Formats: sequence, C-alpha cells, structure tokens
Amino acid sequence: MRLITKVTKGIYSAAVRYNSELKEYRVKFYINGVHQVDADYFTDSKNDAIGTAEHQVNLLKEKDHV
Repeated sequence: MRLITKVTKGIYSAAVRYNSELKEYRVKFYINGVHQVDADYFTDSKNDAIGTAEHQVNLLKEKDHV
C-alpha cells in the first residue's frame, strides 16, 4: 500500500494509504505509535480518507485538553 499522507498532533497520528489492488484508501490510527486496529477506516474516496484522518486526529487532540 502506498502512503498518501500522515497527520500528527502530539501523541495522535493517522496514516492514509492507498491499496491499488482493492482500489480503496485505508486510514490507520495510532496513539503513541501504537496502531489502534479496531479504529481502521476504509473508503474509496481519497478526500474522505484524508478528511477523516485530519478530523479524528484533531478531535482526539482537542479531547486531550478538556
């Protein structure tokens, strides 16, 4: 799978990858570098994958400060 982008905010990060065989994008979420397997997100839209990665990482970071 090819890395499209990575989003990082403190201890939270997400990696967006494209699987050309399946023609889908996969977003993997990490906390302190540990993959959160149950949180993986799959879509056929590049914009959706990137938007989801950014939104979720920002949301986690914001909740960290509440």
